[in-house]
Formats: sequence, C-alpha cells, structure tokens
Amino acid sequence: MYGVTTGFGATSHWRTNKIANLRTELIWFLNAGVIGRENLPTSYSKAAMLVRTNTLLQGYSSIRSDILDAMTKLVKDNLIPKLPFRGTATTSGDLVPLSYIAGLLTSRHNSKVVNPNGTKITTKEALVNGIAVGFAVAAIVCFDANILALLAEVLFALFCEVIHGKPEFADPLTHEHELKHHSGQIESAAIMEFILCSMKRQRSKHH
Repeated sequence: MYGVTTGFGATSHWRTNKIANLRTELIWFLNAGVIGRENLPTSYSKAAMLVRTNTLLQGYSSIRSDILDAMTKLVKDNLIPKLPFRGTATTSGDLVPLSYIAGLLTSRHNSKVVNPNGTKITTKEALVNGIAVGFAVAAIVCFDANILALLAEVLFALFCEVIHGKPEFADPLTHEHELKHHSGQIESAAIMEFILCSMKRQRSKHH
C-alpha cells in the first residue's frame, strides 16, 4: 500500500516491512528547513495548527482523536513550534513546515518547543500533507488587509472633515456607488458617509 509499506513519490518503488518506523522516518526526512533568525511568525504557525486540526476534523483523512486532542492542547497551552520561513509552503503541499508540527507532537529532538508527552503517530495518519500553512498565512493576510482598508476609510473621512470637504462624494446615489454594483465600493462609501454624517451631527449640537 502506497505510503504504508512503500516509499513516497520517486521512492514509491521501495518496499519496507518496518511499517511502524516509516512515519517517523518521513518526519525526520522532511525536517529539512532552516530554523534560525528568520522563522515563520508565531501567529502564522498557530493558525496553521488550527487550520490543520479543522481540516482533519472533517473526517476525510486518517487520524486518531488522540492526535487532534494533543494538537488542541498544544494550541491552548501556547506551545507553538517554530516553523522555517523558507520551505515547501504551497508547493505540492506544505510538507516541510507541517513536518515540524508533527515533530513537536512526537517530541522530535530538534523541536524548538518541546512537548514532554510525545504522541505516537501511526503509519496511516495524515499530518504532513495538505496546505494548512499557506492557507493560514493567506487568512491572516486577508484579515490584516481588511483592517487596513477600514483604517484607510476612517482616515480619509477625517481628512475630508479637516479640510472642510464636501461629504457628497460618499453619497450612494450622487456618485453612483450603488449603481456600479461593486460591493466593496458601496461598503466603503457607506462607512465614510456614516462617519461624516456623525461628525456633522456633533457640530450641529455645539452651534
């Protein structure tokens, strides 16, 4: 069976009867990244663990509940492994960075965060395949981009107020925001209109 009694990829023609050692050897083989000054930010590593756990919970991959419980406990205790900044992220699966998460779970000796109660991983359990790291990074970047976009809208509205600009540019009909059917443009205009109208009401209270 591929990956159970055989090698992986180009070495799949090799056969082995040391089934129990195969997964451990795979993790050792994939621990080929460089852990140094430039590591993946901890928030990305933590998000990758959450994404991988959520993926495995779907039930489409072979995994024991003990493994998921162990990974959840590590996240709760903030025991997050250092992942290499450069590796195989999003290239045929995040094999190298995910192997460091698997290494932490199994108390691999080169883990930068040590899990004292190493969890044994069986041959069929899917921990190092998938794109959890790339997905986690993309999710955090999108979240940060939304925050920056909102900040830009607030600052633009404040700038308009400071220079005594006309707030009509944010009106949904005057500048045809709603007619163009771009949801982002409509939302952005609505936010700035709300801020400008709120400041206008505040000014009227003081006159």
